[in-house]
Amino acid sequence: MADIFISYSRRDKEFVRVLVDALEASKYDTWIDWQSIPESADWWREIEDGIEACHTFIFVITNEAVTSDYCQKEVAYAAAQGKRLIPVVRRKDFDAEALHPKLRQHHWLLFREEDDFEEARQKLVAAINLDLEHTKAHTRWQQRANDWQQSDRDRALLLRGSDLEKASQWLLDAAGKEPGPTALQGEYIDASRKAATNRQRTLVGVGALLLAAMAGLTGFSFLQYRSAQGALADSQAAQEREAEQRQLAEERAEQARLAQEQAEAAQAAEAEQRQQAQDALERAEAGETEAQKQAEIAQRQTRVAQQQRQRAEQQTVVAQQQTRRAEKQTLLAQQQTQIAEQEKAGSERKSANSATLAQSLIAKSLFDSNLQIEGLLKSMETAQSMQAQGKLIDGDKRMQTAAVLQEAVYSIREKNRLEGHSGRVLSVAFAPDGNTIASASDDGSVKLWDRSGRELQTLEGHSGRVRSVAFALDGNTIASTSSDGSVKLWDRGGRELQTLEGHSGIVWSVAFAPVRGASPGGNGNIIASASSDGSVKLWDRGGRELQTLEGHSGKVWSVAFAPDGNTIASASSDGSVKLWDRSGRELQTLEGHSDWVRSVAFAPDGNTIASASSDGSVKLWDRSGRELQTLKGHSGRVRSVAFSPDGNTIASVSDDGTVKLWNRSGRELQTLEGHSGSVWSVAFAPDGNTIASASDDRAVKLWNFNLDDLIVKGCDWLSDYMANPATPPEEKAICAGVSSSQPLISTVPERVNWVSNLRSFWSGLFTDS
Repeated sequence: MADIFISYSRRDKEFVRVLVDALEASKYDTWIDWQSIPESADWWREIEDGIEACHTFIFVITNEAVTSDYCQKEVAYAAAQGKRLIPVVRRKDFDAEALHPKLRQHHWLLFREEDDFEEARQKLVAAINLDLEHTKAHTRWQQRANDWQQSDRDRALLLRGSDLEKASQWLLDAAGKEPGPTALQGEYIDASRKAATNRQRTLVGVGALLLAAMAGLTGFSFLQYRSAQGALADSQAAQEREAEQRQLAEERAEQARLAQEQAEAAQAAEAEQRQQAQDALERAEAGETEAQKQAEIAQRQTRVAQQQRQRAEQQTVVAQQQTRRAEKQTLLAQQQTQIAEQEKAGSERKSANSATLAQSLIAKSLFDSNLQIEGLLKSMETAQSMQAQGKLIDGDKRMQTAAVLQEAVYSIREKNRLEGHSGRVLSVAFAPDGNTIASASDDGSVKLWDRSGRELQTLEGHSGRVRSVAFALDGNTIASTSSDGSVKLWDRGGRELQTLEGHSGIVWSVAFAPVRGASPGGNGNIIASASSDGSVKLWDRGGRELQTLEGHSGKVWSVAFAPDGNTIASASSDGSVKLWDRSGRELQTLEGHSDWVRSVAFAPDGNTIASASSDGSVKLWDRSGRELQTLKGHSGRVRSVAFSPDGNTIASVSDDGTVKLWNRSGRELQTLEGHSGSVWSVAFAPDGNTIASASDDRAVKLWNFNLDDLIVKGCDWLSDYMANPATPPEEKAICAGVSSSQPLISTVPERVNWVSNLRSFWSGLFTDS
């Protein structure tokens, strides 16, 4: 839900942008039509929704705005809704009599060129804050009354319980305040009170009738019941006595039979035992002498065996001591060998990374010096060398080398451009398979694309701007959030599966738990959403609200799950990041930014957290809340941050129109330029070879970091140079065996010019020779 609706003439757009930034700095959310909403069946409905949702209506007064039919229509609707009106004078070139009567009744705030902007801003903020709770309540009851009226005054939408009490008290307290209650609000609250009174009377009448009926029937039923119970009890008692006697007789007969059998068995056993005892006595007397002899022999053998065992034990102890000494010596030798191998590997790794970085910097220097051929050759040579060294090269060095090679291959570094939205693109996400991309836009839709830029599907159903989009772990479910206050779930065919409703403000961010659960309560079925109402909510896929995480003192812009799915991070306009467990318990607060925190992300290992802020920086933290690094380099607000799949590279995007790449030590690796407006969102493909960015320029850009692909494109573009007899053999060797089975196709027209110029240059050189 936006706080403020701004009505203005398009001529004053730049002034209004400055005014919006000032209001955002004062922690207000604004609803404003930057792109000129197209006139259609839903055009005026979206304007009405924006006005109804706000508690304050600001009208920027100029001659163009006063004479605009659209602006006058917006003022009239805001006045009819009882909104608080604040007139702001930008230019005094208008006819005051042409103003809406409601605007003429209010004190005007002067924001002319000659006026002090900061002083005027402070007066505006004071005017907005004047009896703000009354104004917010006015907006809330007006929206409920509008819904009731638009539903043909459905009784199910009337107020009940505590809501009715609050609304009635507000209506009493609103006397003499601005904005005053509207006629519709009065009708709505009065109808709710009457309905509540009728329900109470109905319940009392029904209760009285039931009591009277029960009193008449009780006496007669009780007498019949007692008579039947007596007869039934006598019959059951007789049957039970007969059964007990029959059972007792059968048990006594069985006991007598068993006793007889036991007596006979005891007599037979006694006779057998007497005979065995007699036989044993005779054998004992006969073998007594032999037993004594055998006992003496056994004693001598036992003494000999004990002596031999003692000697064996002594020898075993000596052998064990020698074995332990040998094992210690072996372990020491292994440790020394391992240390030497580690030192050697570390030295080789350090040397390989240093050499790769140096070669990349040389290639970039050549390219920046307008030596494109030399820079391209050096970049491809570095990339091939790095591939040959395999895992010796760190992820950030690999990313930087790929970026330099990409800059050489593409004069601007975009791999592809996805265009089709009619408004700003605010969010972008890759499916887990990396082949599908989802984008969310101000135009109210989500679009699905393949990597070639082909539009696969458009998901439409939200009644406001779509703010965020995310894929579930299985890749078959997509979640989107909107300024209409809802979260929607879709399948990849564009079918709406579920709508999650419960937030009372704009839903800015959504995330799926990353761990697949085997049961309906498993992590993979949990969804988190973040809202301007200051809360994070957890849901299951069926739309059931599981938990509400409350603790921020401002809007919550972003939410993310740790890789284990058990910890949630949230970023807020209160300048902090909070960590929670799934039960809603607050674990930690990360504080250090000097402005709103716009985005938060976990590294793949789950131990490092990145946050992006309007203060122009990205910060890295550990889970205990300790600040590890601050990444500075953007010249505008940082809107989004993401980790590469290996966790070694961080990407950030900003209002300055750039994408920046960093390593975890805080060093800037590369700046990607090409967007013509603020960049709102960034995401890595699962393979780490592609980055997607979403921007105000209504496009999603894909940036290529696949070395194999880039080397092939570089060799294709250098084909004329490689065919030149004057090209040195060692340079021709760089592209030996490298070819493309298909002709090179690029969506970047800028690179054709310099490649064509290079080919002409080398062709001319060959002719001169």
